[in-house]
Amino acid sequence: MAPVDELEALLRKLPESSQELVQESYAQIGHEISHWDAPALLLDVFLPGAPVVGASQGFHQRSEHFPAGFWRPRSLGQSVLQVLLKGVDECHISRSMCQDVENFLRMARLRQLCSMADCVVSHPFHFKGEVLQIKSCFQLLKVKQWHDEGEHNLVLCLLDMDGCKLRLSSQISEQWPNPALFPVPLSNKCIMLKCMSSAMRREAHLPRGCVCLSHREIHEQQDGSYFFSISVDGTLNSWTSRLPFLGFTCTSPQEIQAKRYFFGDLPHSYCLGDSVHIGGAAEAWLRRGASRAAKLREAVETGAERQLLVPLPDHRRVAPFVPRPGDVLGCRYRKRQAGGVEGSQISLFLNGSLAFEFDLTTELPSGKPLYAVVDVCHCVYQVTMLPNAEDRLMGS
Repeated sequence: MAPVDELEALLRKLPESSQELVQESYAQIGHEISHWDAPALLLDVFLPGAPVVGASQGFHQRSEHFPAGFWRPRSLGQSVLQVLLKGVDECHISRSMCQDVENFLRMARLRQLCSMADCVVSHPFHFKGEVLQIKSCFQLLKVKQWHDEGEHNLVLCLLDMDGCKLRLSSQISEQWPNPALFPVPLSNKCIMLKCMSSAMRREAHLPRGCVCLSHREIHEQQDGSYFFSISVDGTLNSWTSRLPFLGFTCTSPQEIQAKRYFFGDLPHSYCLGDSVHIGGAAEAWLRRGASRAAKLREAVETGAERQLLVPLPDHRRVAPFVPRPGDVLGCRYRKRQAGGVEGSQISLFLNGSLAFEFDLTTELPSGKPLYAVVDVCHCVYQVTMLPNAEDRLMGS
């Protein structure tokens, strides 16, 4: 796991707990959702405990324990889990759900935070004398700071009740005119940092859930190859037998965003259609055609070409090296240029030296743009896309 003090150093420091600060947040921004018909809560993550600083009339109409007060909602100042789970017996409360919400609220304090994938959880809610199982969607909001220059991070919690449709984040921010990575989280544990050049996996102890693509296509080099590189920013002491996956795809990030491939449907980037990847336990994947979700009693290799550096079962293979913070990983893909025979090659570089590569019998479709893909999985939990790094790494 990432050392606690290392992660804590990346988070914004919190002031002393104060009801006056809660009331100030309500006066500045929280009251703006008071008239909403949709059940919603607004949380200020820059205050200790990320308290509720706003509640809609739609929420209070559905809440037996928190009816609207005369001058402000009675839910102000309490934690969101206290409000949502009021009156629910502990035996109905999922510990992992609470941890997921708490981690989302904590990560919303990250410095240089640009965007974060919405957190959707299922939880019990006391309504009209019954305990219902509903879904709530937590979304990061960035507003202008009212004390000084800069931005203030809030979290909007929308309850999916009475057929209320959850509004999911989908707009590209105009604040990032030239992002290295596609500026919308494409998987459920993805955090975008540093002006959209860096990606971090939320809940790093989970081995997957953060897949990101380059914002623009990767152009072919003079030798006919395609190349990009990343720097490793954060690693774990667990999951060290597997590397992150790097590769290329003909599927645009806009299509991936629209179809939400990585929000539960596809476990890893190598399941994506028309893509090629290298990494894991020294392996390569090339998949033509449609994407394939992991299904019970159906091998994920179906419809794909898979090459292994060492022909052993998955549980016996390990990565040939363990990435460390500061390492640079490069990925190169090129089609075979001999005799018109279909085929391609994908290579992985570590700090400028070839780590391993594979010759594949198939290739990606011609005439389509290629986008870089980074599956921030296993022992690596944070990476940064490097601009023009191929000149330094490849000596070209």
